[in-house]
Amino acid sequence: MQLAALDTLRLVRTDLHEGEHGDWWRVELDGAGAKTGELVGFVQFVRETREVGFGVLASYRGRGFAHRALALLIDELAPASGRLEFVAFTRRDNAAAQAVLRTNGFRLADGPRGDADPSWLRLARSVGPHESAPGPD
Repeated sequence: MQLAALDTLRLVRTDLHEGEHGDWWRVELDGAGAKTGELVGFVQFVRETREVGFGVLASYRGRGFAHRALALLIDELAPASGRLEFVAFTRRDNAAAQAVLRTNGFRLADGPRGDADPSWLRLARSVGPHESAPGPD
């Protein structure tokens, strides 16, 4: 699940759903290849709840892009001082999303989901200054 040497990513702030459901970034290929700027997916941050979200286009799944995109978002939002707890919710049957979250340092956490639906898991990760996401196993 490692990115190919030329497949690096960048986040580009976007006004997708501006004012709705938090802040959004496009995840794009960034490198010397002809595909630079090609859309890989999106990441999201909801400031009020500190919730992160991510999605990768089907053609890029299973290659480490979701892990890297979430790591870039965490790096982008890490506080200059103090700590910030990020939360994420995923369905219990979504093993791929759980793996992406866990390889980015998220762990199962207590706490409610707005709809209290038992088919969802809550994961959280606390981040301090200059802490980056761990790498995939």
